[in-house]
Amino acid sequence: MYTFEESEKECIENSTQSTEEEHRFLFNCAQRAPDGCIVEIGSASGGSIPCLIHGGGAGRIIYSIDPYHIDNEEVGYAGGVGPELQKRFTENVLWKHGNVTQINKQVEHAIFDIKEPIAMIFIDGAHDYKYVYKDFWISFHKVVPFGYIACHDKDDSSQQGNSGCGGVDKFVREVFNNKYFHEVGMCDKIIWGRKK
Repeated sequence: MYTFEESEKECIENSTQSTEEEHRFLFNCAQRAPDGCIVEIGSASGGSIPCLIHGGGAGRIIYSIDPYHIDNEEVGYAGGVGPELQKRFTENVLWKHGNVTQINKQVEHAIFDIKEPIAMIFIDGAHDYKYVYKDFWISFHKVVPFGYIACHDKDDSSQQGNSGCGGVDKFVREVFNNKYFHEVGMCDKIIWGRKK
C-alpha cells in the first residue's frame, strides 16, 4: 500500500502540471471511490496518474485515455509533442504499474474498450469546450452512482490559447449542479462531483 507522499514523489518525477493539493484530492477520491475502475482522460507524461493508481489500491484497474495525436495544434499536441509525451508516459507509468491500461484512441472510441463500470473519472484532456463536452457526456453514463467525476483546469486563464481552458470553465458551469450530482466541490483548479 502506497502513501500519499510516495505518490506525490512519483508525480513530481513524471513532470506533473498539477498542484500537491490537487494530487492529495485525487489520491483521497481514488481511495473512497466505489467499486469499479478509474479512468483518466488526458495522460500527457503521467504527472497525475500515480495518485489514482496508489489511491485506488493494487487491485483496482486503471485506464488512461490519450490518443497522442502526431501533430494536432487544436488539442495542444503541435510540433510532434504527442509521440514524445507517449514515450514518457510509457517509461513513467506503464513500465512500473501493471494495473494500468493505456488506450490510444479518442474518447468516443476508447469508451468501448472499458468493460467495467467506472468508479472515478478524471478529465484533463483537450480544454476547448467541444472536447470537454464530448469527454464528459460520452463517459458519464458509465460512471456508477456516487462515483466521482472531476475536471481539471477550471478557470485557468494562464493556459488560454491553443488548449483554451475557458472551455472547461464554461462547461462546468452548465453541468456541475444538483441535477446530475449529489455533491459538488472545488479543489484548486479541479471541480468535482459525485454522480446521482
